[in-house]
Amino acid sequence: MTLFLYLFVISCADARISSCRQLVKIILPLEEKISTLNDNDLEMILDTATTFELTSKIINEQTFEDNNLQRYSLKLSQIYQEYGENTRKFIDAYQTKNQDEGIFYQQKIINLFSQQNEVINEINDYCK
Repeated sequence: MTLFLYLFVISCADARISSCRQLVKIILPLEEKISTLNDNDLEMILDTATTFELTSKIINEQTFEDNNLQRYSLKLSQIYQEYGENTRKFIDAYQTKNQDEGIFYQQKIINLFSQQNEVINEINDYCK
């Protein structure tokens, strides 16, 4: 019985490690793109919005063996989708010089950044 329990614990740990690696592999290119983002380059910002949306889609298409990481990934996917949408709306407001709308979407993006950090911290704590 003890050997079975040990093997069960190891297989659960393996599923978690595998799921953690799978999720990191998906989000790493986005994180790298964000780190080189030029705030003054609208095309680069729009390209990053597209990357957020594509990353969201890729995450949604994945099935993670670990249920907790599945839940975290769905939260992250939703945040990334909203990032893409709100970034586009922010750029539209900027281009039409609609200051009130620009401030509104900028605040939404800031809130999404906080939510993303919370989920990423949860994932990091879980994957340790």
